[in-house]
Amino acid sequence: MKRSYYYFIASLPHLSFSQPEPLSYEQFLSLSSSFLYVKDFEIIKSISLSSIGDEAACLHSIKKWMVWDSIFRAQLASMRASRLGRQVRIEKGGESAVAINATMTAKEVFGISSPFHADEEIDKARWDYLDSLQWGHYFDIDWLALYSLKLLILERRATFDKEKGLQRLQDMMAGVRENYEVKEEAVEANLG
Repeated sequence: MKRSYYYFIASLPHLSFSQPEPLSYEQFLSLSSSFLYVKDFEIIKSISLSSIGDEAACLHSIKKWMVWDSIFRAQLASMRASRLGRQVRIEKGGESAVAINATMTAKEVFGISSPFHADEEIDKARWDYLDSLQWGHYFDIDWLALYSLKLLILERRATFDKEKGLQRLQDMMAGVRENYEVKEEAVEANLG
């Protein structure tokens, strides 16, 4: 039987995709360690955006998240490889609603030309799917697990720095121009 955490969940700040995170993931873990049973706290600690520990994988909502995210990532990888003229063999997600949702979402995101905006839409797509999974889980460990994933998305987004990104792009473009000029000089030297 799942425990309910009415007071703890009611005391947590609301998360919004368009707003900065109201508390850090570390702060959330610290609070969780005070309010959750040990087993439930281990579940929360085992969650990250890149992997889910065995503790959390037992939750129904997290299982659904793992399937959706896996299909979503595989579809994006396949489309990106195809654009580069490479073949990537992926297992089809089947005809389940989860697989269809993940595939359709990947196709929508793939069409975005700006890497920054595409990354933003990837995070938004993940957020929206997590929102759909929270329905019916209001004061239980599933809700907290999904909340922690949303908090991790917000924390990841907070690391984006537009000025640093622009500087990195300019540095890369300067490197490309420099490389092009060196090759052009070599061609002229060979022809001359």
